[in-house]
Amino acid sequence: MADVKNLLDSIIDGTNNSYPVGGGKGPVYDKETVGAYNTHNNFHPQTFDRGKFKEKLSLYVLHDLVGAMMHDETTDLDNMIDESIMRHIQNNYNGSCYSYLCNARDRLKSPLLADVIQEVDAKTDEVEDELESTKDDDTLNFEINIKDLLKDVVDYDDFRDKLKEQVSKKVVDDVAGVITQRNDAPVFDDLDEELKKKDADEVEEEKDNGEDHTTESVILRLSGALVTEYAIDKQELAVEDSINMAIVEYCLNELDYCFKAEPKISMYARHKI
Repeated sequence: MADVKNLLDSIIDGTNNSYPVGGGKGPVYDKETVGAYNTHNNFHPQTFDRGKFKEKLSLYVLHDLVGAMMHDETTDLDNMIDESIMRHIQNNYNGSCYSYLCNARDRLKSPLLADVIQEVDAKTDEVEDELESTKDDDTLNFEINIKDLLKDVVDYDDFRDKLKEQVSKKVVDDVAGVITQRNDAPVFDDLDEELKKKDADEVEEEKDNGEDHTTESVILRLSGALVTEYAIDKQELAVEDSINMAIVEYCLNELDYCFKAEPKISMYARHKI
């Protein structure tokens, strides 16, 4: 099987679409990014910060890709994913989610990513124009819907499906040898079912062959490192949370790999695993 990088690069490089006229309309507004609050916490759309709005949309694009890698089984993990993405971008790239996408587009010469960015830019223009014309607070009472925002980007769904298929499998392969011997469950239900199907005899055979999956699992080593780091800071981190956090960070590492991005410090060096 080809590696994840080659599979996903083939999708990126093979995209030959162009930016469509009239992007999709959808609920993409967010009060946090487009105005200010007065002393009584009443919202007034006094100004529109284009940079913050683009950043919010770009964060949601990256969140959507990480969600795909996690098999779209991310209930109750939205804040964790967002915080992990922002920490990763700020610590490793001194930039923004928007610049991360733009730099990936330029490195890969990717029409797909170019179209994603153009949709973000177009939606920003649309929201700014609408706010200027309506001055209506209700204009902002919508949730961001990335599927709607990117519905006109040809091959985005295929790219997302490849991430879902290939990275999810890598997560399973990484933890399968040990997770079946522990009470810790992976974060997504579909993968949990796959792990339950792993034959016990196969696990025993791997043991007999002297294979130590506990030391081979990147995710579980990272999970242990996170628990230790929290303890050093005199904070407690539950094992289940540490596994979820490790999987999110693993997925961000895979996203860097696919986008040919080079963080300041690798995941392995940062956590000494």
